[in-house]
Amino acid sequence: MIVLPTLQYLLARLAGRDPDASADWAPENADESDLADELEGIPGGPASALECLADRVCADVTEIDLRSEAASVTYRSGSYRGKLKRTLFPLRDLRKLRVVLMVHQTGFEAPSRSSVWRKVTAHDVVKPDATLCRLHDPAVRLVAGNRIDRAPWGGVHLEVGGNLERIDGDGSWWSPETAGRGRASDGQIAAARRWVVRTVGELGAFGIVVEGIAPHVVTGRDSRGRPNRGACPGSRLHAEVVEWAGAELELAVPGPGFALGGSPVDPAWHGEHWSRCRRFLAA
Repeated sequence: MIVLPTLQYLLARLAGRDPDASADWAPENADESDLADELEGIPGGPASALECLADRVCADVTEIDLRSEAASVTYRSGSYRGKLKRTLFPLRDLRKLRVVLMVHQTGFEAPSRSSVWRKVTAHDVVKPDATLCRLHDPAVRLVAGNRIDRAPWGGVHLEVGGNLERIDGDGSWWSPETAGRGRASDGQIAAARRWVVRTVGELGAFGIVVEGIAPHVVTGRDSRGRPNRGACPGSRLHAEVVEWAGAELELAVPGPGFALGGSPVDPAWHGEHWSRCRRFLAA
């Protein structure tokens, strides 16, 4: 069952600014997906079709709510590279923004029982044991994805726990001696897919259309404006979550050469779903 947003999210519909429109992410090469074919004839329409898809591909995912714990997390001044768990920005009215889902890897290994997961700067996180944890409502603006978190964009973020290879299976971990050597499990892939389906359904209940889904690499940059997230989230998550969502849910994905301050997706990251995705035009 897709869980509807809380009162905090309902209040967010009354907040926010009216940003200028942008044509940066115009779609091309639109193809019909399997899900689109399934919509017709399903009682209840798109929402029921989303639940059918969730039950088919990721029915056994465990979901828990850590919002109350995550909201209490604070950082000392200057700690955690200055990143804020939640900001002092007003809650966003996502109806007035171009909503894009963004998939990340945390870049570190830690036990699932650790308290570190509630400190992750994302709306949801998938633990190593594949538990999907809600940390913040989608209306909360986070410092997580650079330009994708500023108008006219509205980023909704998922972090998958682990220090994952840039190219799956080739040993290309970032700082493996200190951050560990991980690989996304099948359970984590299923949980990430569940998050996509759930988020699209939640937002759709309020008339908010999710325009696309992207890996962090296309927006990741440092304080000097240099791309710095070349391994986020890595090839497996991109192929099996981002491009899977593009094919199954008709969400646009970054096309060749597309970037918003970060780096274009490495062609080596494309997987079996790539040919069925509609793509954003190059920036």
